[in-house]
Parts: sequence; structure tokens; C-alpha cells
Amino acid sequence: MAVGVVAMLASMGTAGAEDTPPGNGSGRFCGQAISGGEIVPVETHLDLQPDGKLAGTYQFRDRGEWIKGTLTEVTPTISMTKTLVWADKFGVGWLTITFDPDFGGFDGQWGVQIGANGLPWNGDLCDNATS
Repeated sequence: MAVGVVAMLASMGTAGAEDTPPGNGSGRFCGQAISGGEIVPVETHLDLQPDGKLAGTYQFRDRGEWIKGTLTEVTPTISMTKTLVWADKFGVGWLTITFDPDFGGFDGQWGVQIGANGLPWNGDLCDNATS
């Protein structure tokens, strides 16, 4: 399944790594997501890689336990909207986020199947977060 998600996401972006301005999207973001039908706190760490892709980690609370996972942008874009692959003990899927103009936060949707309605996942730079 992971190969299918990666293949589908790879066909979604076309810009090269050299098109991504340095520093865009890097940071530690504190926010919320819906998981298991509940709103849960989520911390998302993103870093711009030398190849221009965003990659990082996240953790969220699930029934009192911190679940950790990884995030990888398949194809870098110059857009404020990025699509990444998430992976954790529950599986693999997609996360599409749209950054604020100043990259101080993002609103996103996540899911398991491309094309299916996603669930909310958001974050603000942790120093700027109000929740």
C-alpha cells in the first residue's frame, strides 16, 4: 500500500527542488488533528531538506499514549500547499497542508486513500500557538 500512495503522490507535483525557497515550512508546529473520531493534540516538526523536500516527524495523543510518525514530501513544489506521506504504527497515508503566507502555521487534511475526504490536521509555530 505504501508504494501505491508514494506513486500516486509522486505524480501530483512537478516543480524541482531548486524552486523551493530555503526555510519555507521549517519549524515545530503545535496544533490539533482528528484521529479515532476525537480531536487530539499534535506536534509536527518539519525541516527543508537539501533536495528541497519537506520532511519531519509528528506525534499525537491516542488514548493517553504518544504516537510517533514520519512525514515526507514526495515531490517538492513552490506552492504554499504541500502533500506529504505520513507513516506510523497505524499505517501510511497522505497529508496535504496549506501554509499561512508567513509560514507561521498551516491548515491541512489527512487520510489513507487519495481522493477520499480528509480529516483536519493543523498547526501554528509552537511559540505562536495559543492552544
